[in-house]
Amino acid sequence: MHRTEGENNSGGMFIDGPPGTRVEEDWLNSVQEEIIKVIEEGGETLKVATTDTRDQLYTAISNLIDDEAAIRASSGLRTISVLTSGVAATYSVPSGCTRLMVTVIGAGGGAGGIDGQGASTSAASAAGGGGGWCRKLITSPASSYTYTIGAGGAGGASGDNAGSAGGSTSFAGGSISLSATGGGLGLGHTGFAGNQVGNGTAASPGAGSGGDINGRGLPSHGRSIVGGYIAGIPVSGCCPVIGGGKLPKLDDNGENATAYGEGGGAAFSRDASDNYSGGNGFQGVIIVEEYYN
Repeated sequence: MHRTEGENNSGGMFIDGPPGTRVEEDWLNSVQEEIIKVIEEGGETLKVATTDTRDQLYTAISNLIDDEAAIRASSGLRTISVLTSGVAATYSVPSGCTRLMVTVIGAGGGAGGIDGQGASTSAASAAGGGGGWCRKLITSPASSYTYTIGAGGAGGASGDNAGSAGGSTSFAGGSISLSATGGGLGLGHTGFAGNQVGNGTAASPGAGSGGDINGRGLPSHGRSIVGGYIAGIPVSGCCPVIGGGKLPKLDDNGENATAYGEGGGAAFSRDASDNYSGGNGFQGVIIVEEYYN
């Protein structure tokens, strides 16, 4: 398309006469073909217009707008798959999916149990550590991937018994190998009457690997006992992507974790001879965000 170059034009603009601007056949053909291109791209078939059917250009433009809206509605993030169970299981990439954002989270560790020793003593177990995590954008997905969801660590049995570490979560296929280890176990504890600084009993966090971003979970807090009293509260660890953290239970069993990658809650007692178990850690998870162009 171009501005008119016909005789008697004014800077490419038509003027009336006399003498008016001479209309060139090349310019008229350009106008015609520009309009026809839009009509045909809009799915319309050319036809001889009548006073009642002079709407082909309008209809074609409407069709093109609707087509673009449909494309936009079907592209970008359309679906999210949350994988919560499976050992060496298969995740199949949906048809038409062009990119994946995968987040892998390890399981939380189990807290330790406690052995109460009676009057003037305190017992406080260590809570479980939080699961590690990693995240990766996969721009050329394979047709399928193999994955495993880590199991939450079991809490320590009633008495001075350690819990168990959380299991690792993995997602792999082709050149992709993502892994997040589980949170560490919480140690048990026997009632104590003196001073005891127990920060070293905090459960370690899990860690992620293989992702564009690899992160650690949060460790549990260690306990401290001063003069037979609890001075430090052993809160459980968690995965920072999900959040969480359980407070210890007084004169009761530790609380079971409820968030993905969260460690089990500790137990503690004061002036009691009862024994209590530690809370269980919670399982890992894989979150797959599925994008379409």
